[in-house]
Amino acid sequence: MKAIVAFSFGRIGTTQPSLSSREIGRVVASNVQSDTEGCYVIAQWEVAIELRALGVQVHCTVPMKDRGYLSSRDVAEAAAGFLSVRRHLVSGVYAAAHQDHVERCVRCLRNARFPGAKAMTDSSIGYHFDADEWWVRSRSAFMFRERLAIPAYLWRKELF
Repeated sequence: MKAIVAFSFGRIGTTQPSLSSREIGRVVASNVQSDTEGCYVIAQWEVAIELRALGVQVHCTVPMKDRGYLSSRDVAEAAAGFLSVRRHLVSGVYAAAHQDHVERCVRCLRNARFPGAKAMTDSSIGYHFDADEWWVRSRSAFMFRERLAIPAYLWRKELF
């Protein structure tokens, strides 16, 4: 059985996923529906909304924190907590995320005790202007923010 950890890529307010997060949900749903061995689905709340709308069982939803923001590390650690008692059942762990975000998500999962974590993404996951977060509205904005945030990522061990 594999585990898919779905990382969001934007939200609208505190109750709705952005179009990018919804696209991530559709990629996960497609993988779950074609999977023959079964899988656990752990999803950041934005993606979990879309997955449930598509009829996919979400085994663990990572809710928004009181501070109003979930980091990739927060999501990876929540997945590690959920999977800790099921570890012997899991054959592989996959980070489902936007193609420009997925490598950081994989590193977060590897740092959270899943050294063999792999990427799950699709080029159909785009950038959209509906998101509240300015950095997920365009590739240039995302890459700019990534460069600015590198010291914080290093400190939080999201890069190495």
